[in-house]
Amino acid sequence: MHKTQLLATNINLRPIKLITQLMLLTLNLSAAIAENKFEGPYEQMGIGFNKTNLNLSSTPLSLSSGQQIATITPSINDSSGLSGVITGGYLKSINDDFLLGVSLDVHPFKSSNNNYGLFFSAPASTSISGNLQNRGNYSISLTPAWVMTPNSLAYLKLGYVWGTVEKSYTVTPPTPAPVTNVNQSVTLRGSDVGLGFRSLISDQLYAFSEFNFVQKTDNNQSNSITLSSGRQANYSVSSGGSYYNLLVGVGYRF
Repeated sequence: MHKTQLLATNINLRPIKLITQLMLLTLNLSAAIAENKFEGPYEQMGIGFNKTNLNLSSTPLSLSSGQQIATITPSINDSSGLSGVITGGYLKSINDDFLLGVSLDVHPFKSSNNNYGLFFSAPASTSISGNLQNRGNYSISLTPAWVMTPNSLAYLKLGYVWGTVEKSYTVTPPTPAPVTNVNQSVTLRGSDVGLGFRSLISDQLYAFSEFNFVQKTDNNQSNSITLSSGRQANYSVSSGGSYYNLLVGVGYRF
């Protein structure tokens, strides 16, 4: 009678272990990528509050020879009002917790009028009164961002700003010289620093809040007036300043 002997089979388990490890690594990487729900293109709209802090200065009134014949006293008021923004941008993951992107902001709302005045001392005895109004600002920004939780994100905005300021004013010289009305457009440029926070409402829809501070470079403008004697006198005016806004709104990640 023969006994059946079972021979032990020597199976190499190393390839199976390697494949299992690769599958687990792939699953872990996919999960890490899936946790970052803010990567990709997005668009958002917000509305809020805007406050200006403006400055105005002037050189003395001088003849072409350089002789100063009158001082000029400037005044300007700040304003506050409604602000809004439309933003398009893109965020790219650098690692699990950090993203980097770019954004373009359009601020479509006009600001409130900022009234200003210039008063010339004798012998010019001239006054200028008018207002400044922002007619739209644009900014392009670098946006580093940090994942706070799987459903929330904090970000910074470091940008370049440009926009149009409308100037309208009335020059009232000594009589019998006529009153003059002037309208001008001035382009101001500057820098933008912002801080924001996003929180997901659904997989693609999110709410956001944002604070921005904008500093604009001064605009220098040379002017001249005709004195009662018929001579021309010159002066320069610098205008500029800063503003900040606080915005809330909703966005959509594509």
